Amino acid sequence: RSGSVPFHSTVTAELVDTAALDGDYWYRNLRQQVRFADVVAALIADGAGAFVELSPHPGLTPAIDAAAEAAGAAERVAALRPGPAPSGSVDYGDYR
Repeated sequence: RSGSVPFHSTVTAELVDTAALDGDYWYRNLRQQVRFADVVAALIADGAGAFVELSPHPGLTPAIDAAAEAAGAAERVAALRPGPAPSGSVDYGDYR
């Protein structure tokens, strides 16, 4: 069934209707190259103003930061995590 939140696929690097997320899609998700930077660039081109990773162990913030910088949109990445944010990211503090 289709969701109400836009889903940007790192398999296709396109906006995808979540009704299409079947077994074949998830198989391709595991077998194909992740197109994470392509999705970040597309989101920036579509007007995304900020990216926020909320996780006890953020691992995507540096990749988002690098992709945003490559797309000419540095200073758009925020981390809410225990401890300091990675270099180049905005640190909104420790949420513990």
